[in-house]
Amino acid sequence: MDHGRPFFLDCNGLEYRYETGHRYRITARAVAAAPERPAGLKYALTFLGPDDACLVRYDNSHAPLVPGRAGPAAFDHWHRHGGLVTVPYDFRDVNPARGFLRRYRSLPAGASA
Repeated sequence: MDHGRPFFLDCNGLEYRYETGHRYRITARAVAAAPERPAGLKYALTFLGPDDACLVRYDNSHAPLVPGRAGPAAFDHWHRHGGLVTVPYDFRDVNPARGFLRRYRSLPAGASA
């Protein structure tokens, strides 16, 4: 049984705020499976600074922008450097989401992503 899909859908709307003002947020919804979203999910895992600036974001809302080459069929990617750089990754299951939660749930006060 695939536990990834229910995990993502159950976490939709989850948001956690740190005393520093940082926060992480998860959004997920079911969509028709397609080459762009083979898991049948549209998701975003976002870590925000106290000023609401996006520090790190994993999502599949659009094709990754890779200068000089065609992007992969799947839309899974993450944003770095204030969203200026997108890096494709191969989404296989919910493990990246669990890693995201582990990393940002335990982020020390005042630390950045």
